[in-house]
Amino acid sequence: MRFLCIHGHFYQPPRENPWLEEVEVEDSAAPFHDWNAKIAAESYAPNAFSRILGPDQRIADIVDNYLKISFNFGPTLLWWLQKHRNDIYQQILEADGSSLRERRAHGNALAQCYSHPIMPLASHRDKVTQVRWGITDFEWRFRRRPEGMWLPETAVDISTLEVLAEQGIKFTILAPHQAQAVRQFKKDWVDVSGAKIGPTRAYRCYLRKALSIDLFFYNGPISSDISFGGLLGNGDRFVDRLLGGFDADRKDAQLMHVATDGETFGHHHRFGDMALAYAIKKIEQERLARITNYGEYLEMYPPEQEVKIYENTSWSCAHGIERWRGNCGCQTGNPSYHQLWRAPLRESLNALRENLDILYEREAAALLKDPWEARDKYIEVILDRSAENREAFLAAHSPCSLTVSNKVKIWKLLELQRHALLMFTSCGWFFNDLTNIETVKVLEYAARSIHLAREIAGVDLEPELVASLQKAPGNKPQFSDGAEVYEALVRPAVTDLKKGMAHYAISSLVEDYAPLQKIFCFEFDRKEYSREEAGLRTLAVGAVTVRSAVTQEELDGIFAVLHLGGYDFHCVVTDRHSLKEFGEIEQKLLHSFAEGSTVNLLKIMDSVLGSETFAFKDLFTEERRKIGRLLLKDAIERARGHYQQIYEESREIVRLLVDLKIPMPEALRIAAKYVLSLRLRQAAAKLNDNAISRSELREVVAAVFREEAAEEDKVNLSELKEALEGAAFSKLMVYKAGGDEAAAEDASDFLGIAQDFRIDLDLWRLQNLFWELLNHEVRTSDKGLAVSRDLGTKLGFSPPVVQQRLAGGVGEGR
Repeated sequence: MRFLCIHGHFYQPPRENPWLEEVEVEDSAAPFHDWNAKIAAESYAPNAFSRILGPDQRIADIVDNYLKISFNFGPTLLWWLQKHRNDIYQQILEADGSSLRERRAHGNALAQCYSHPIMPLASHRDKVTQVRWGITDFEWRFRRRPEGMWLPETAVDISTLEVLAEQGIKFTILAPHQAQAVRQFKKDWVDVSGAKIGPTRAYRCYLRKALSIDLFFYNGPISSDISFGGLLGNGDRFVDRLLGGFDADRKDAQLMHVATDGETFGHHHRFGDMALAYAIKKIEQERLARITNYGEYLEMYPPEQEVKIYENTSWSCAHGIERWRGNCGCQTGNPSYHQLWRAPLRESLNALRENLDILYEREAAALLKDPWEARDKYIEVILDRSAENREAFLAAHSPCSLTVSNKVKIWKLLELQRHALLMFTSCGWFFNDLTNIETVKVLEYAARSIHLAREIAGVDLEPELVASLQKAPGNKPQFSDGAEVYEALVRPAVTDLKKGMAHYAISSLVEDYAPLQKIFCFEFDRKEYSREEAGLRTLAVGAVTVRSAVTQEELDGIFAVLHLGGYDFHCVVTDRHSLKEFGEIEQKLLHSFAEGSTVNLLKIMDSVLGSETFAFKDLFTEERRKIGRLLLKDAIERARGHYQQIYEESREIVRLLVDLKIPMPEALRIAAKYVLSLRLRQAAAKLNDNAISRSELREVVAAVFREEAAEEDKVNLSELKEALEGAAFSKLMVYKAGGDEAAAEDASDFLGIAQDFRIDLDLWRLQNLFWELLNHEVRTSDKGLAVSRDLGTKLGFSPPVVQQRLAGGVGEGR
């Protein structure tokens, strides 16, 4: 019997700022906020709602690929999805639950070592924690014990396999070239080096301590063709290639399985998710093979052969695991770049880890019963930082009654260890230069550990790390070595409670903060606040308690911030005064502000509150950009008036130029584009506020497009597109909730406006919602059927499919 399993390894490196615990804007991912958001839109979401097209090249079906494939998601990626794309996250969990029911209680989801390190290069203690954290994270999300675990980059050694087996993991997946020899149990060994192992069965690997683990070796050539050979460009060719992996002469059960990055389906290869969905549906409908997952196949057909592996090998480095510790030549990007920096980076972080471990063990000895057992269990707090869960953790792991300061010290010690684990994320070495965002990020995690070590024990490990990084040569003239990368790209990210308070102070001038306000992982409790304005000058004085939601450390402080216009901010923060003194400080500063002497005010601010000052550049990146846009508002308003005047005064001249086929001057072209785009933005704003009728909207858009034709330029449609998509979606939601056919007509009309003016909407969410309507709702009236058919056509569905679904739902509930 033929069984088919397709495995997708879905993973992105942790991207959070280690001081803020949020992903900051990544310009290289534009127009998306960051790379997680970009890849979620291009791969993770499409695989949850993948389109299958009919012969008319319109949508015939929408399916969830996660229901049919084996998959693992990196725990840190799942954390991000849960917070920012919960719709996708829930689909992933539900798909695994459904697969349990369909695959003999074996789910499609596999666990993963927590932060994606190269396991053979990790210390034994770190290997154990990575596996335990991966298992606990999986259990917390999927509500079951994982059977299999994905090894990052499939990098393997016997020690790692033993850790997996000791923790109850039944199997993992490797590349065919990682197998050395096989044999029937207790028979002679047969050499299978050079990827000659038969990939259509499971194998058992016997380990020390009477342990064993089962291994699957995926089909290498077909997996490579999926990833790099353009196989996803044609669904039928994809099916033929998958079926070609079976041994036609074998009569017994065999498993054809492939493994690739999950991002291959949609991100690396656009519409790859659709090729995957089409192939699976065709194989199932024509009964060409039975779709399965590894756990189910292992139960039905346990190993009959034993295997030896090559240690210190991986799926993405032809030289073993040198990609993560040497200049082996494996890289992506600029082929002229060397990777001589890899070994010194590895050595620098290994040395740092050893120092951090010594410090951790020494400082935690009196506070935790078993510091390393506590670290292994700390994942339970990472997943749930509620006060109740924190106290339960401390009660279980501390041998004594704890003061508030001791509790903070424990959280700092454990956070030091968390970031020490994160700094070995494999992507830090995978690419081509020290300045890659992934490499900078692992250095940020190192810096966060150093920061915590300094706060905990007064030990400064930074000079040693920076000196060591000088041995890591870079490829760019402005960054000659790792030390320069650290100084320029890492050190500026360092943040503490005082800097967090300064951020609050400066941003409070343009933000309307609540008395209790959370900004990233900082929690602010405002005690006092006053603000005065005089011309371009603004002064704010406040008393705030700032707390880290992660370490629970608190700082009671007083701040004063003076804004002199534009980007000129002067902020002073101190923790050296009590709240009782706030009134006196406040009156002194406000009195000086009223006198009008900026020089005297600045002197008093520094003398009363101290000399540690902060400026606009010290704001967190997101807020700095937001405030920058707000500060430009007046300038933009002035420019808007100028553009409108130029446009109105030159309209007749421009039309004459167009008639005479004379190229339009650049200044007039820019003014026209700006004014017409502005009209569409204003119409979009009214549509969002439900302050414009469909007929009025159509008239505005028509008028702009007439002018656009005369000006021979393209207007900015982004805000109008978003407004039309949102309006249609909200109307369709109303229709779904109560069968309001007028709302459905409104949705159809909004889509009609877009079609009439060739405004290319993103219909993805609308199509998903409409498909849900077709499959679960009943429409009985002729008008409702007609509206649904019209919506289906405008949303790109195949009319016969829509008609069939509507006919199936009339009169009878499903």
